[in-house]
Amino acid sequence: RLAEEKKAAAAAAAEEKKAQAAAMKAQAAAAAEEKKRLAEEKKAQAAAAAAEKKRIAEEKKAQAAAAAAEKKRIAEEKAQAAAAKKAQAAAVQKKATTPKVERPPRGVPIIRGWKSRRDGGISGRIYGKLFGTLHINSTSR
Repeated sequence: RLAEEKKAAAAAAAEEKKAQAAAMKAQAAAAAEEKKRLAEEKKAQAAAAAAEKKRIAEEKKAQAAAAAAEKKRIAEEKAQAAAAKKAQAAAVQKKATTPKVERPPRGVPIIRGWKSRRDGGISGRIYGKLFGTLHINSTSR
């Protein structure tokens, strides 16, 4: 009978060990499953954060491109305005600087093609009745 009790006690201990091993195995599996779930959640959060970061970067890029386009448009408008103003100023200056040439009265000689010399005199062509049709004269100081 003692042997049977020992055998039953050993079988019960073995059964208890098996139950503990199964419980530990189930607990380890549950822990592994929890760890896997947490890793997947973390991965999903990282993916969401990366997508948000990418979206923000794209928005900033689009805003920068829009700002650059606006800046370029304004610069082009300024350049066109400056060119128009310069052309208008040149036209006004051309009109203002071009003197209206009046003819002298009949009988007054005309000097054409004159140039200033180093000694302070001038040389050129004189046209008129008193001098004939074409004489080259020079003056001196």
